Amino acid sequence: MHTIKTSLPALLAMSLLAGCASTGDSEPNPQDPWEGFNRNVYTFNDTLDRYALKPVAQGYDYVTPELVQDGVGNFFSNLGEVRTMFNSVLQWKWANAGVSTGRLLLNSTVGIGGLFDPA
Repeated sequence: MHTIKTSLPALLAMSLLAGCASTGDSEPNPQDPWEGFNRNVYTFNDTLDRYALKPVAQGYDYVTPELVQDGVGNFFSNLGEVRTMFNSVLQWKWANAGVSTGRLLLNSTVGIGGLFDPA
């Protein structure tokens, strides 16, 4: 565990600096002036995903029971109802807003966390 704590910041710093590296020997494509920047961002994101986020996700999947994972997923699904509710109100779709509000209130109070879908 000690080596993970000391090597993770070093790995993160190296991946950040790798995004700044550039060969500079190619001409930029006039149809995509952001190509170099986009390639560096992709490289950074891919490195971060491969060495930090994917191991954390696999560890979470390995350690956390399926019932808890379902509960966490239901919680975040229930939070999505807030966005749906506001979107429906902004579009003056009051029936959809009422359904979303009812779903949010029922799932939050009764505790079934996103399992009730009357639609």
